[in-house]
Amino acid sequence: MSSGVEIYVQRGTDTGIRPIDRSALADVLGSHAIGRNGKILGAEFSDGDWGDIDGAEEAQIESLCFTGGGEKFMQAIWEFANRTNAYIFWIGEGRCLAVTSEAALSEVPESVSQDIGPARIVADGAELLECIAETAT
Repeated sequence: MSSGVEIYVQRGTDTGIRPIDRSALADVLGSHAIGRNGKILGAEFSDGDWGDIDGAEEAQIESLCFTGGGEKFMQAIWEFANRTNAYIFWIGEGRCLAVTSEAALSEVPESVSQDIGPARIVADGAELLECIAETAT
């Protein structure tokens, strides 16, 4: 994956954003989290896989932007979205919206599906990476 691709994760309704507790991101990243002063700034894995994370400065997250990384970082993004029933989107051509399950799909606001979707269900980080690679600009 190109480190220039920005991947966004959030939850919402047709009337606004639904915050996500930052502790869910901390749980997914575990010891791989890069943080300072209680803020999560990114992740680094033992094999050199890495990524930056913007938006995890507050205890309640409204939207996250992930950049960089490879398979392990993409799996972490997928796991975070899966635990929180969030949707994943990026800038590209065609369908640029993904979810991790039928339950998450049912929570995607209609306005988001119309603007970005329809959403694809991806089974893991590898499928998410493939999905993004197909459409990213």
